[in-house]
Order: sequence, then structure tokens, then C-alpha cells
Amino acid sequence: MKRGVLLLALLLLAPFVSAFGAPVEQDVGRAITTWDVATETGVIVTGDVGGNLLLFAPGEAEPESEQLDENPIDDVVVSADGERFVAISGKFLTLYGRTGGPLSHHDFAGEIPLAAAISPSGDYYAAAYDSGNVRLWWFLNKDDVRLKWEFPDSEFDYSDEQRDEVRRGLNATSLLEMSSDYIAVAGKGKLYVVLRNDGSLKQAYPLDGAAQQLEISDDGGTLCLATQGSLSTYLFSGGSERSWRFQSPEQDSVHAIGLAPDGSLLAVLHGSSSQVVTGFTPDSSEPAWEFELEASLIGPALAVSDNHVAVAGWGLGEPDLLLLSAGGKLLASTVSDAGASSVQCGGGRVVTNSGDALANYALPVAGGDSGGFALELPVDTRTLGLAVAALLLLAGAVGAVFYLDIDLPFGGGGLPPPPVAPPSGGAPLKVKPVGAAGTVTIACPGCGARMKVPKLGRAQKVKCGECGLAGTAEI
Repeated sequence: MKRGVLLLALLLLAPFVSAFGAPVEQDVGRAITTWDVATETGVIVTGDVGGNLLLFAPGEAEPESEQLDENPIDDVVVSADGERFVAISGKFLTLYGRTGGPLSHHDFAGEIPLAAAISPSGDYYAAAYDSGNVRLWWFLNKDDVRLKWEFPDSEFDYSDEQRDEVRRGLNATSLLEMSSDYIAVAGKGKLYVVLRNDGSLKQAYPLDGAAQQLEISDDGGTLCLATQGSLSTYLFSGGSERSWRFQSPEQDSVHAIGLAPDGSLLAVLHGSSSQVVTGFTPDSSEPAWEFELEASLIGPALAVSDNHVAVAGWGLGEPDLLLLSAGGKLLASTVSDAGASSVQCGGGRVVTNSGDALANYALPVAGGDSGGFALELPVDTRTLGLAVAALLLLAGAVGAVFYLDIDLPFGGGGLPPPPVAPPSGGAPLKVKPVGAAGTVTIACPGCGARMKVPKLGRAQKVKCGECGLAGTAEI
């Protein structure tokens, strides 16, 4: 009976478990300066202060390959399939293959690359330089790498003065993103969207402040930008654009933004007195959902996949890694060993960075192994919490009854049974009084049937002969 009760309690509580499975620790051994995750496959590339580039296969603790550069790695970006990646080290820009080492190498005298980008397919890559120039290359094979264009180019209908103005606005940029069709680059006061094929300017958007974070969907249809506390999104459709802006309730409180690779979901983490994750669909400035963190995180970060939103930071003993569904429901949370400074999602994994190591967690798989995550339930987190609390109290009460031998209504302790007439045609249950000091008649609390049990002066098991209800009572 005890095992049955405990099993029942565990079964009741199981759907509400919200915990991460044990992560795969990917130890770099040196301070990580930059890292990126392939959105489709989960391949990870890290760069560190020693100039080492390590590539990790999804969920593997040991690196698959290693490249060594003479300078610390300043930036690295990985294609969606993880087969190619671009790294910046000092004045050099290098394209690598997953196997085979460097594929191309670029050095422009007097110019330092500040940020890199790569197309989802990995056949185009770009860099923004401190000169204010943006360059794009087309990789055909190792022996055929073509510089497609530079922005701003003399072929544009710009005067020399206008081109100099653009370069001055871009000479300190560190925000560069690429989709299948567009390149977006944020500078001082403006966001430029350039056609990938020829480098022509599609649009220039004025900014209301310094750009903090830039995201673009794989197809280029959705672009979002965080600037000094506000979230702006730009949508491209049939040559037209629509835009809207989300202003956080607390001024200058936007911590991070995230955009699903397919453009279906935007999420913004904001708040000062309390931190909130707000989800949007691209076609509306009205929030689709909101999720308030129980405890604020220090240095919070956010990442969005096609189906999940991950939040990480320093929780000071409180949950500091959380996984939400695309609908804003809490799926899992944990207190990590070391707070994370950044988080990324890709290839069915969520990965956090803390100094010189990565923690790599599996995401749930629909219809299969959950990878340590709980299943999503159609209730909000407050309802979930109340349900969990109620079930815990129930399990505790039941456990106390059967493990502490608390008297049930079978015996003299507890509430007396109501007077019930013997059931018609039902004979009372006879229990052989072994070593008993007489017998006592009790009523079954389930069906009311009367039965005689021995007075043993200790706990004994009693089972009703009419309904089969069993329990432990001291008589």
C-alpha cells in the first residue's frame, strides 16, 4: 500500500516536473572571447584569447577539430548547417570549413574588420571594417573566392560627400547580420539594408539612439533592432516595408532581444524592478504573451529558436536558466553551477557560456525523448505552481498517514464513523484474533460495512471484505 500511494503521488507530480537534464560540459580551457551555434545542426565554434578555434559536434564534450591563429579571436559566425564559419583575428578575416582548415584569407592594409556575417548556406560572407566599408565575398570553391562588392561603392548615386558620411557612420559599427537576400549593418544613427546580390542600398533607417542588438531572419523578411530601451522591427514584403516600435514600460530597460530563424517570433527581455520576457509575432506591435521572471537576473541574455525561448544570467541562487515555449509557457528551469554570460539555441540544443566553458543542454523532442525537459502543459505558470503545491501537500498528507501510522477512521483515533446499518446480506469480515485481547467492531469508511478486528495494541493491516478498501490502523 505504501508503495502504491507513493507511486500514485509520483505519477501525479511527474507532469509538473520542470528541470533540465544534466548538461554536456564543453571545456575550452581558456577564456572564451566569442562563440556561435549553427541554428540548424547545433554545431558550435568557440574562439578564445589564445587564438584557438574549437569546433564541437552537437552534444559532444570533446572538440571535433581545432584551428590555431596567432591572434586572439575577436568574432566568429557559423553557417546554419555548421559546415563553414568565419573568424576575425586582429586585422585578418578567414573563412574555414568544418573539415579541411582555412578556405580563404583576407587582409586589407590599414583596415581592421570589426564584425563578420555569413549566409545561412555558407556560400556568402561579409565583414564590416573600421574604415566604414562593408565587403561581401562569394565562395565558389577554395580556388575561386570572389569579392562581390563594397558598400558604399562609387557606383551608387552618392556624391563623394555622401559616401564619406556613410563611412563615418559605419566606422565604429559592430552590428552586422546577413540573410539569404539582405545584409543589415547598423552604424551611428542609421541602419542600412543592402541587397546581397549587388550591394545596392534598399533602405536607410534613422535610429533614435545607439544600436544595441541586431537580428535578421534567414529569409530577410523580418529585421529587429534594439536601441536604448526600445525595440524596432522592420518587415520586408513585396518591396514594401512596415514598421512598429515597442517601448518598454521602464525607460532604457531592454536587456536583450531574440528572433527565431524563420522570423515567426520576436522576444524582448526588459524591466528594471522586475524582468519580463515579451513575445511578439512580426505583424503586430501588440504583445502575443508576457512571462515575468520570479527573480531578476544579473547580466541577462536571451535566445530564440523556432520553437523555444531561452533566458540565462546570474541568479544568485535562484533559477538562472529558463526555457519557455514559443507561446510563453515555462518548460524548464535550473540553478546552474556558474551563471551564464550568454545563451544561444540551435539544432535542438540550448547552450550557455560561463568563462572558459560551455554547458550544452538537449531540448525536448516532440513525440520522443524529452532530453531532461518537462512537457508543456496548457496552463500558465501561476496555475502550475498552485497545482504543484496542492499535489505536494496531498502527497505529504498521504505519506504521513501510511508512514507515521496516523489513525484512519477504521480505529478509535480520528473521527468516529457514522452510524451505518449493516449492509443487507453482508456478513461482517472475520479476522482471526492471533494473540489479541478481544475484538472490536468497526465500520469501513468506504462502504459502511461493519467488521470485527482483533485488539492487538499495535498497528495492523485491515481490509474490507465488501469493497476491498485496505489501510493500516492501530487498535
